Amino acid sequence: MRTRGIAEPAIEAYLHDVDVRLIGSRRTRAAILEELRDGLHTATATRRARGATPDAAVAAALEEFGTAHFVAKAFADELANTHARRVSLSYLLTGPFVGITWLLLLAPPNWWQRGPSALWSSIPALPLTMLGCSAGALVLAGTGRLSRWIHPTPRHMLDMTSLLGLACIVGDLLVLAALPHLAASTSGHPEILTAMAAAASLVRLAYSIATLHRCRRARSAVTT
Repeated sequence: MRTRGIAEPAIEAYLHDVDVRLIGSRRTRAAILEELRDGLHTATATRRARGATPDAAVAAALEEFGTAHFVAKAFADELANTHARRVSLSYLLTGPFVGITWLLLLAPPNWWQRGPSALWSSIPALPLTMLGCSAGALVLAGTGRLSRWIHPTPRHMLDMTSLLGLACIVGDLLVLAALPHLAASTSGHPEILTAMAAAASLVRLAYSIATLHRCRRARSAVTT
Protein backbone atom coordinates (compact mmCIF):
# COMPACT_ATOMS: atom_id res chain seq x y z
CA MET A 1 0.00 0.00 0.00
CA ARG A 2 1.31 3.44 -0.90
CA THR A 3 0.61 6.65 0.89
CA ARG A 4 -0.60 9.61 -1.15
CA GLY A 5 -0.47 13.34 -0.96
CA ILE A 6 2.24 14.99 1.07
CA ALA A 7 4.38 11.87 1.48
CA GLU A 8 4.88 11.34 -2.25
CA PRO A 9 7.02 14.43 -3.08
CA ALA A 10 9.32 13.84 -0.11
CA ILE A 11 9.88 10.22 -1.07
CA GLU A 12 10.46 11.04 -4.74
CA ALA A 13 12.93 13.79 -3.82
CA TYR A 14 14.81 11.30 -1.66
CA LEU A 15 14.85 8.72 -4.45
CA HIS A 16 16.14 11.34 -6.87
CA ASP A 17 19.04 12.05 -4.50
CA VAL A 18 19.79 8.33 -4.39
CA ASP A 19 19.56 8.00 -8.17
CA VAL A 20 22.13 10.70 -8.92
CA ARG A 21 24.59 8.84 -6.70
CA LEU A 22 24.07 5.42 -8.30
CA ILE A 23 26.11 4.06 -11.18
CA GLY A 24 25.10 1.49 -13.74
CA SER A 25 22.53 1.14 -16.47
CA ARG A 26 19.17 2.89 -16.38
CA ARG A 27 17.39 -0.45 -15.98
CA THR A 28 19.53 -1.46 -13.01
CA ARG A 29 19.03 1.88 -11.29
CA ALA A 30 15.30 1.81 -11.96
CA ALA A 31 14.99 -1.62 -10.34
CA ILE A 32 16.83 -0.41 -7.23
CA LEU A 33 14.74 2.75 -7.00
CA GLU A 34 11.49 0.82 -7.37
CA GLU A 35 12.53 -1.52 -4.56
CA LEU A 36 13.37 1.46 -2.35
CA ARG A 37 10.12 3.21 -3.30
CA ASP A 38 8.03 0.20 -2.30
CA GLY A 39 9.91 -0.13 0.97
CA LEU A 40 9.49 3.54 1.82
CA HIS A 41 5.78 3.53 1.06
CA THR A 42 5.29 0.39 3.11
CA ALA A 43 7.22 1.87 6.05
CA THR A 44 5.23 5.10 5.77
CA ALA A 45 1.92 3.26 5.62
CA THR A 46 2.84 1.25 8.72
CA ARG A 47 3.48 4.42 10.68
CA ARG A 48 0.29 6.02 9.38
CA ALA A 49 -1.64 2.99 10.63
CA ARG A 50 -0.17 3.57 14.06
CA GLY A 51 -1.53 7.11 14.12
CA ALA A 52 1.39 9.18 12.81
CA THR A 53 0.69 12.22 10.65
CA PRO A 54 1.71 12.06 6.96
CA ASP A 55 4.72 14.33 7.54
CA ALA A 56 5.86 12.42 10.61
CA ALA A 57 5.34 9.03 8.94
CA VAL A 58 7.41 9.80 5.87
CA ALA A 59 10.11 11.53 7.92
CA ALA A 60 10.42 8.47 10.15
CA ALA A 61 10.56 6.14 7.15
CA LEU A 62 13.30 8.19 5.49
CA GLU A 63 15.26 8.30 8.73
CA GLU A 64 14.99 4.52 9.03
CA PHE A 65 16.39 4.00 5.53
CA GLY A 66 19.27 6.42 6.07
CA THR A 67 20.65 9.25 3.99
CA ALA A 68 20.71 9.07 0.21
CA HIS A 69 24.51 8.95 0.35
CA PHE A 70 24.42 6.01 2.76
CA VAL A 71 21.91 4.05 0.66
CA ALA A 72 23.80 4.63 -2.60
CA LYS A 73 27.03 3.60 -0.91
CA ALA A 74 25.43 0.31 0.13
CA PHE A 75 24.83 -0.56 -3.53
CA ALA A 76 28.14 0.81 -4.84
CA ASP A 77 30.28 -2.33 -4.73
CA GLU A 78 27.71 -4.57 -6.40
CA LEU A 79 26.92 -1.98 -9.05
CA ALA A 80 30.63 -1.41 -9.74
CA ASN A 81 31.20 -5.11 -10.45
CA THR A 82 28.06 -5.27 -12.59
CA HIS A 83 29.14 -2.19 -14.53
CA ALA A 84 32.67 -3.52 -15.07
CA ARG A 85 31.39 -6.87 -16.30
CA ARG A 86 28.79 -5.35 -18.64
CA VAL A 87 31.28 -2.93 -20.19
CA SER A 88 34.00 -5.56 -20.62
CA LEU A 89 31.52 -7.96 -22.21
CA SER A 90 30.37 -5.27 -24.64
CA TYR A 91 33.98 -4.64 -25.70
CA LEU A 92 34.75 -8.33 -26.16
CA LEU A 93 31.57 -8.95 -28.16
CA THR A 94 31.92 -5.95 -30.48
CA GLY A 95 35.71 -5.92 -30.68
CA PRO A 96 36.06 -8.65 -33.34
CA PHE A 97 33.87 -6.71 -35.79
CA VAL A 98 35.97 -3.56 -35.40
CA GLY A 99 39.21 -5.52 -35.51
CA ILE A 100 38.34 -7.52 -38.62
CA THR A 101 37.32 -4.45 -40.60
CA TRP A 102 40.61 -2.72 -39.82
CA LEU A 103 42.56 -5.93 -40.46
CA LEU A 104 41.08 -6.13 -43.95
CA LEU A 105 42.04 -2.51 -44.56
CA LEU A 106 45.52 -2.34 -43.07
CA ALA A 107 46.99 -5.83 -43.36
CA PRO A 108 49.67 -6.06 -46.08
CA PRO A 109 49.08 -8.47 -48.97
CA ASN A 110 50.01 -12.07 -48.22
CA TRP A 111 51.13 -11.15 -44.72
CA TRP A 112 50.69 -14.75 -43.58
CA GLN A 113 53.51 -15.73 -45.93
CA ARG A 114 55.80 -13.00 -44.63
CA GLY A 115 55.25 -13.82 -40.99
CA PRO A 116 53.50 -12.09 -38.07
CA SER A 117 56.07 -9.30 -37.99
CA ALA A 118 54.66 -7.89 -41.23
CA LEU A 119 51.22 -7.68 -39.65
CA TRP A 120 52.49 -6.09 -36.44
CA SER A 121 54.46 -3.44 -38.31
CA SER A 122 51.45 -2.54 -40.47
CA ILE A 123 48.94 -2.39 -37.60
CA PRO A 124 50.58 -0.75 -34.54
CA ALA A 125 47.34 -1.07 -32.57
CA LEU A 126 47.66 -4.87 -32.33
CA PRO A 127 49.58 -4.84 -29.01
CA LEU A 128 46.87 -2.64 -27.54
CA THR A 129 44.26 -5.09 -28.79
CA MET A 130 45.99 -7.90 -26.93
CA LEU A 131 46.25 -5.75 -23.80
CA GLY A 132 42.57 -4.85 -23.99
CA CYS A 133 41.51 -8.47 -24.50
CA SER A 134 43.57 -9.54 -21.50
CA ALA A 135 42.05 -6.82 -19.31
CA GLY A 136 38.54 -7.72 -20.46
CA ALA A 137 39.10 -11.42 -19.78
CA LEU A 138 40.38 -10.63 -16.28
CA VAL A 139 37.30 -8.53 -15.53
CA LEU A 140 34.96 -11.29 -16.70
CA ALA A 141 36.85 -13.81 -14.57
CA GLY A 142 36.94 -11.50 -11.56
CA THR A 143 33.21 -10.75 -11.70
CA GLY A 144 32.14 -14.31 -12.50
CA ARG A 145 32.50 -17.67 -10.82
CA LEU A 146 36.25 -17.34 -10.41
CA SER A 147 35.72 -14.41 -8.03
CA ARG A 148 35.25 -16.86 -5.16
CA TRP A 149 38.87 -17.93 -5.53
CA ILE A 150 40.69 -14.79 -6.65
CA HIS A 151 38.71 -12.31 -4.49
CA PRO A 152 39.11 -9.15 -6.61
CA THR A 153 37.98 -5.82 -5.21
CA PRO A 154 35.51 -3.59 -7.07
CA ARG A 155 38.24 -0.99 -7.49
CA HIS A 156 40.50 -3.54 -9.16
CA MET A 157 37.71 -4.45 -11.57
CA LEU A 158 37.05 -0.79 -12.35
CA ASP A 159 40.77 -0.19 -12.89
CA MET A 160 40.95 -3.10 -15.33
CA THR A 161 37.87 -1.80 -17.14
CA SER A 162 39.45 1.64 -17.36
CA LEU A 163 42.61 0.04 -18.78
CA LEU A 164 40.47 -1.71 -21.40
CA GLY A 165 38.77 1.56 -22.30
CA LEU A 166 42.08 3.42 -22.50
CA ALA A 167 43.59 0.71 -24.73
CA CYS A 168 40.61 1.03 -27.07
CA ILE A 169 40.92 4.82 -27.17
CA VAL A 170 44.60 4.74 -28.12
CA GLY A 171 44.07 1.86 -30.55
CA ASP A 172 41.17 3.54 -32.32
CA LEU A 173 43.10 6.80 -32.61
CA LEU A 174 46.05 4.94 -34.15
CA VAL A 175 43.97 3.21 -36.80
CA LEU A 176 41.94 6.33 -37.54
CA ALA A 177 45.22 8.15 -38.13
CA ALA A 178 45.90 5.67 -40.94
CA LEU A 179 42.83 6.82 -42.91
CA PRO A 180 44.67 9.56 -44.86
CA HIS A 181 47.25 6.96 -45.93
CA LEU A 182 44.49 4.62 -47.07
CA ALA A 183 42.81 7.40 -49.04
CA ALA A 184 46.08 8.25 -50.78
CA SER A 185 46.99 4.66 -51.57
CA THR A 186 45.91 2.72 -54.64
CA SER A 187 45.00 -0.41 -52.71
CA GLY A 188 41.45 -0.32 -54.00
CA HIS A 189 39.71 -0.98 -50.71
CA PRO A 190 35.93 -0.64 -50.98
CA GLU A 191 34.74 2.69 -49.67
CA ILE A 192 31.98 0.98 -47.71
CA LEU A 193 34.58 -1.04 -45.77
CA THR A 194 36.58 2.08 -44.97
CA ALA A 195 33.43 3.89 -43.85
CA MET A 196 32.36 0.94 -41.67
CA ALA A 197 35.75 0.71 -39.98
CA ALA A 198 35.93 4.45 -39.33
CA ALA A 199 32.36 4.62 -38.03
CA ALA A 200 32.90 1.64 -35.73
CA SER A 201 36.03 3.18 -34.25
CA LEU A 202 34.41 6.58 -33.80
CA VAL A 203 31.44 5.03 -31.98
CA ARG A 204 33.75 2.96 -29.80
CA LEU A 205 35.91 6.01 -29.14
CA ALA A 206 32.93 7.94 -27.77
CA TYR A 207 31.84 4.89 -25.76
CA SER A 208 35.34 4.47 -24.31
CA ILE A 209 35.54 8.09 -23.20
CA ALA A 210 32.18 7.71 -21.46
CA THR A 211 33.41 4.46 -19.91
CA LEU A 212 36.44 6.14 -18.38
CA HIS A 213 34.21 8.83 -16.90
CA ARG A 214 31.79 6.28 -15.41
CA CYS A 215 34.61 4.15 -14.02
CA ARG A 216 36.18 7.18 -12.35
CA ARG A 217 32.85 8.09 -10.82
CA ALA A 218 32.20 4.52 -9.71
CA ARG A 219 35.67 4.19 -8.21
CA SER A 220 35.06 7.17 -5.93
CA ALA A 221 31.90 5.50 -4.62
CA VAL A 222 33.09 1.97 -3.87
CA THR A 223 34.25 1.03 -0.38
CA THR A 224 37.18 -1.21 -1.34
